Amino acid sequence: MKLEIKASAPYSLYSVIQSHGWSDLPPFNVLSKNSIAVGVSVGNRAIDCRVDAIKNGLVLEAKQINTNVSKAIRHMFRLEDTMQPFYAYAKSVGRTWIKKNQMGRMLRSQTIFEDLVKMVLTTNCSWSFTKIMVERLVTTLGQKTPLGASLFPTPEALAKKRERFYRDKIRAGYRSPHLQKIGKLFSKNLIDTASWMDPMRDTQDIRKEILSVPGAGAYVADNMLKLMGRFEYLGIDSWVRKKLSMTDSEIKETYAPHGPYQGLILWCDVTRDWL
Repeated sequence: MKLEIKASAPYSLYSVIQSHGWSDLPPFNVLSKNSIAVGVSVGNRAIDCRVDAIKNGLVLEAKQINTNVSKAIRHMFRLEDTMQPFYAYAKSVGRTWIKKNQMGRMLRSQTIFEDLVKMVLTTNCSWSFTKIMVERLVTTLGQKTPLGASLFPTPEALAKKRERFYRDKIRAGYRSPHLQKIGKLFSKNLIDTASWMDPMRDTQDIRKEILSVPGAGAYVADNMLKLMGRFEYLGIDSWVRKKLSMTDSEIKETYAPHGPYQGLILWCDVTRDWL
């Protein structure tokens, strides 16, 4: 089956795929510049999906497409985002290339839980090691699709494993106890992540709740907020410092004038050469 899904123009699937490293992690699998495969969980079923670019939208292909499948794809590929206010602001500060490249929509996982665990696995290590840890998690604990792809593990799957598993099998180091604890928090529904997507909620309150999650420091919280469309924080790491050749204080001073868009302006600046 195929389903054509339009986005709020302008939209570029390529720009979403290139927006950050998530497309490099399973269950995503980049097929070409304008095509990507991803496994989606619906109920207790794992579904293979293929997404191809069309003008200002995409074509979703899967063996079965229902409301839950299309909803997941819309969420991950940011089809509901309205970018015109941001593009107008970017133009006003001399960054017309942001709209030209249709930047600003950041690829996200099917669930906040998956995004959060992946973000924790990016801390204090190289990107190559993040990829290794995520791939080990997915292949050992994730449900398989009919075509053999592995989904990201459920909270219940993480909660059932002991710390030693994460140290010995995933080689997650100091993150090991955090992974089990995060799994338990989510499997017991002790975190109301649905409210994190509520545009009426205060960003600082959501940030405090993210910071309460084991293993989630300021870097994790601030970059999680970006995936939720909240850009008041910067999410600085060593790669950003090197890319900009600035200290933390210099980066904050440079981007603070951009107010609610500062985190997204920064990210567009440092990833401009990815497109």
